[in-house]
Amino acid sequence: MTEHNVSIQQSSSRTGLAPYFISSRISCIKLAGKLFGLSLMIVLSCLLSSCTLCADSKSFVERENGDWLIDPSPYKAEVKVNEQSHEVVLSNGLVRRVWRLQPNAATIALDNLMTGESMLRGVKPEAVLELDGRHFEIGGLKGQPNYAYLLPEWIDKLTSDPNAFGLEGLAVGKTKEPFSWKRKRYSTDMPWPPAGVSLRLDFCFKEPPQPNAPRQPFGEQEQTGQTTAYPKDITVSVHYEMYDGIPVICKWIEVQNGSGQPVKLNSFKSEILAIVEGESPVDESPYWAEPGMHVESDYAFGGMNAAGANKTCLFVPDPEYKTQVNYLCKTPCLLVCTLPGGPDITIQPGDKFVSFRTFELPYDSTDRERRGLAVRRMYRTIAPWVTENPILMHVRSAEPKSVRLAIDQCAEAGFEMVILTFGSGFNIESENPEYLAELKELADYAHSREIELGGYSLLASRQVSDQDDVVNPATGKPGGFARFGNSPCIGSKWGQEYFRKLYAFYEKTGFDLLEHDGSYPGDFCASTAHPGHAGYADSQHTQHRTITDFYKWCRGKGIYLNVPDYYYLSGTNKSGMGYRETNWSLPRAQQIIHGRQNIYDGTWEKTPSMGWMFVPLTQYHGGGAAATIEPLEEHLDAYEAHLANNFGAGVQACYRGPRLYDSEKTKAVVKKWVDFYRSHRQILDSDIIHIRRADGKDIDCMMHVNSQLREKALVMVYNPAKSPVRKNLKLPMYYTGLTETARLRNPDGKDRVYKLDRQYNITIPVEISAESLTWFVITE
Repeated sequence: MTEHNVSIQQSSSRTGLAPYFISSRISCIKLAGKLFGLSLMIVLSCLLSSCTLCADSKSFVERENGDWLIDPSPYKAEVKVNEQSHEVVLSNGLVRRVWRLQPNAATIALDNLMTGESMLRGVKPEAVLELDGRHFEIGGLKGQPNYAYLLPEWIDKLTSDPNAFGLEGLAVGKTKEPFSWKRKRYSTDMPWPPAGVSLRLDFCFKEPPQPNAPRQPFGEQEQTGQTTAYPKDITVSVHYEMYDGIPVICKWIEVQNGSGQPVKLNSFKSEILAIVEGESPVDESPYWAEPGMHVESDYAFGGMNAAGANKTCLFVPDPEYKTQVNYLCKTPCLLVCTLPGGPDITIQPGDKFVSFRTFELPYDSTDRERRGLAVRRMYRTIAPWVTENPILMHVRSAEPKSVRLAIDQCAEAGFEMVILTFGSGFNIESENPEYLAELKELADYAHSREIELGGYSLLASRQVSDQDDVVNPATGKPGGFARFGNSPCIGSKWGQEYFRKLYAFYEKTGFDLLEHDGSYPGDFCASTAHPGHAGYADSQHTQHRTITDFYKWCRGKGIYLNVPDYYYLSGTNKSGMGYRETNWSLPRAQQIIHGRQNIYDGTWEKTPSMGWMFVPLTQYHGGGAAATIEPLEEHLDAYEAHLANNFGAGVQACYRGPRLYDSEKTKAVVKKWVDFYRSHRQILDSDIIHIRRADGKDIDCMMHVNSQLREKALVMVYNPAKSPVRKNLKLPMYYTGLTETARLRNPDGKDRVYKLDRQYNITIPVEISAESLTWFVITE
């Protein structure tokens, strides 16, 4: 769909409504009228379904189309322009955001259509920039009398700040991919980019602000009587996307320097939302309940889950909210999305800066499972490469003979990928032509066996040199500042060479995967001698841009990325599920229980394909013979328990050792569980409903569900006890999409039909022998 541009012409005072124009290639409709004493002319583009002129913005949303987590198809995103109220509405029937366009553009509503709740309690700027040391609001309206709530009659009386960037135009279109994704291996059929619509609001100054105009910048105080510097020919574009079938809004900004002079972008806030508070305690609390929405951005690192990796999206106190219940006015109810520091970069004439993207997901429930399902659906939508889930082995030696053995065994057993693991002798930084030719030969051999080949590289948590490591701002020297003690700076000469070698390695060898340890954890660097950044303030942003540019390049090439950090939205496929590494040194029986606990806990917000587990075929960290599975046939019970844990959960593990099997008997067990996974791959890769967590004393259970498949559910039930168990097990059928009956098939192929109760549950009898498991498939 072509973008349709809207040009907004405003009076020099920015307080009244001037004519605005909507350009069209096909037809023009001219409407004349009077509003605030000024004429209104609209030239309207072809009235596509995504940009419709309507008289009543309330009439185009419907709330009774069923549960979007079961059937998302009725919920289509669209943009509507209301010429009577001078508003733009972005909605998909699940969430709605509304902007008033005059006297300046500002968000005046954020509605959770799933619950009927109004989430917005006040008007703020669309963004805030610090340019050359001066703060500028982008859009926004002033004069709201009370920030506890926002009344429609107040909106008509709000005024524009004459020193703010004013709305000059808007454009409507379809969603576009921010980077390419080469589909090289099995994944779900989620579209890329996600189906939906886009809205762009363009702001700039066309005339200098009036002298001594009143100034109320967001979060800043100016000296009385001073006038803000005039940012000539700087255009700020505020971008929004909304997707079909999911209540997610994406937002980012671009700053275009159309002037003839360089401009320093010191800092920015790309989102400012006055959100209804999650709670209203009178006293200050160390544990505030945040508002009911999940927010994260693609500027995330230094964590294994979204909360730990979040560095940009913060709920903070709102200084304009004077009527809140909290006595000290510290309720965290203002969403601000900004960098931890910087970017402090210079935008050259003709260049532009593009910010990180923020994703906002309002919840429709307080139920943990439902919230988790919403977040998992979001990842499948905005980062569908996380659904790639190859079956992989970590071979312990990079010697060609060992690698060929691993490739052959993987091909025989049904595995799909071999990784030259840490400590294997693999060196991705080597530029020796003979070594690279040897690796290309191995990759070609793997491909001839329909196996993908990749390797390991350590980025952070190592010391390179005093010239290249992260510099401590307190001492001016490396050490004592980086997250891992010492780490190389990506902006150093070494860092630039490192990434040059990575790009070249994959072009020359045809390798299919990178396991990138460390990754970049977000270290600032105080060096002023590194070629990749100017100083401390710009060091994090420039390093993050370097590594995410590489990850996005990999995604476009189809290179699979195992990265133990939260770079999913920048193109990585998998991170750790969440486990303590030294637990793989525990006795084998304890590892089995821990493994199921780790999967149960890790899949509340991760899909099964987003997290890897670990299986120590040989010793890992310690524990000796009691902790390892080699010789494999001698410990086949423990090996099979690991296989059942992982494949039964749809989770791939790092099977680390020299081989997958040591006998035909071992091979048969490995192949049994690989075949089980591949036979039920779609449902096993689907979301997990958490039935009962493993505790080693009673049965534990996880259930995969997918209302869109023929197999609606697959239930895994484990009995870790040393005695048989016979009991009834209640299973929630709601997210299977079944409403009346469920057909349950056991491993022997026997069927039985169960009637759902009024809460969409079925109760089934289970009988499991000691230290064993069973599974069931549920269909219509």
